[in-house]
Amino acid sequence: MRRNLLALAAFLTTLAVSCTTPPVSSVSPRLLVTSFEPFDGRGVNLSGDVARELAALRGTLPGEPEIELCRLPVVYDLAALKAEECLKRHSSPPLLVLSLGEGGCDLRIETAAVNLDDTPGFADNAGTIRTGAPIVPGAATRLGFTLPVSEMYCSLPVTERGHVVPSISAGRYVCNNTAYRLAHALRTRGIPYGLVHVPHSGCKPAAKDPRRNAGLLATALKPALIALNRAPASALAPAPTSREEVSASLRSLASERSPAEACRRDFLEQLLKRYSK
Repeated sequence: MRRNLLALAAFLTTLAVSCTTPPVSSVSPRLLVTSFEPFDGRGVNLSGDVARELAALRGTLPGEPEIELCRLPVVYDLAALKAEECLKRHSSPPLLVLSLGEGGCDLRIETAAVNLDDTPGFADNAGTIRTGAPIVPGAATRLGFTLPVSEMYCSLPVTERGHVVPSISAGRYVCNNTAYRLAHALRTRGIPYGLVHVPHSGCKPAAKDPRRNAGLLATALKPALIALNRAPASALAPAPTSREEVSASLRSLASERSPAEACRRDFLEQLLKRYSK
């Protein structure tokens, strides 16, 4: 009898612990990084090379998140649909989504996408040319990205910032089309989103080096991941999308004197110059 009572007590203790202790999640933190296939007759698109190098650097990021890569076709609308397919591979959402595309010979941190497809005379890989076509009819003219872009820029070494451009225009081609569609869809889900243009294959070797550019991106992503640990993703404010919004942000920093705020002012002043052109 005593043996049965002891066994029952042990069972009840185990049951109580199992009911009060939350299960340990087996879901690893994850980033989704999209890149594009080659286009315009080129044999390579370095956005894919940079994405692969970035995935190899996961151990340097806070929390060592998994980095899932998703290669997109250079086709209007279809690229965004492919990105959505990659998002749906898992039951849990990623911490953030970062799109990479080829641009000029700088690393360009984009701040917004425009609701317009407009590349007359230049087709996508399916042969489609669009001129003055809205991407999402009736939606906002511009959408600010929700990654903390100024903090990302300011996390870079001062010696590297001269090679990194804060940008207000993601173009009017497939990259912008994809970014607008993803920014529009992901903001309602509380998933931070951003776009960075990397140097193309025709740039000088030092500028286009995928490993170097992936290292800069890894450094830039650290404040974004830290911010996500501090606040819900839905609390991340979108980047400014107009000259007026940039000016208002600058006024709010007028009394700040810390080095971090000085860098943020520099970032905003660069944006303001681009809006003033």
